[in-house]
Amino acid sequence: MKGYGGPARAPEPGRPGGAGPAPPAPYSVPIYRQAEAARILGVPRSTLRHWAAGGAAALVTVTRPAGRGGPSVPFTGLAEAFVLASLRRAGVPMQRIRAGVARLRAELGMRPVLASDRLRAAGGELLWLDADGGLAEARSGQLVLREAIEDGLGRVSYDADGWARAITIRRGDSELVVDPLVNGGRPAPAPVTGRPGR
Repeated sequence: MKGYGGPARAPEPGRPGGAGPAPPAPYSVPIYRQAEAARILGVPRSTLRHWAAGGAAALVTVTRPAGRGGPSVPFTGLAEAFVLASLRRAGVPMQRIRAGVARLRAELGMRPVLASDRLRAAGGELLWLDADGGLAEARSGQLVLREAIEDGLGRVSYDADGWARAITIRRGDSELVVDPLVNGGRPAPAPVTGRPGR
């Protein structure tokens, strides 16, 4: 699969968690409050808050709001939370997710690995696409055979640089697309042709 911005500042590239590639401004500028992001994703606010806590070890990217009650979650953070929720629904334990994310951050030299197209999930393990196109197990780095990509991860489309650019969310029988460049990043009805990026 090959902006909207508010008054808040975009996080500096590679921060927190060290230097490295970072999503471009349309994806890294905060446009959601945590409560709104949780509502869009259908997860409890406390869960999203827990995932975003921990500074550099946080699983979901958030920034300090520019003003009281302002947006703190960029689209990248929303995409990370969507992938995280998909992994949890698929039965991947948090311990494995945290270990996998820590290893991938170290191996790939970037913080928002959950918003990267190099991440995959198979057989209850986090996998990442290595430079040769093979899949490696995130905790050990061992190469593994290609497995079916979880449906949740298949609902994320990526830009040419490999960053999450849109998410397709199911709501009952309908699908909504969340794209930071469309409708101010708010969910909108999916095109009749199907998921974005397909």
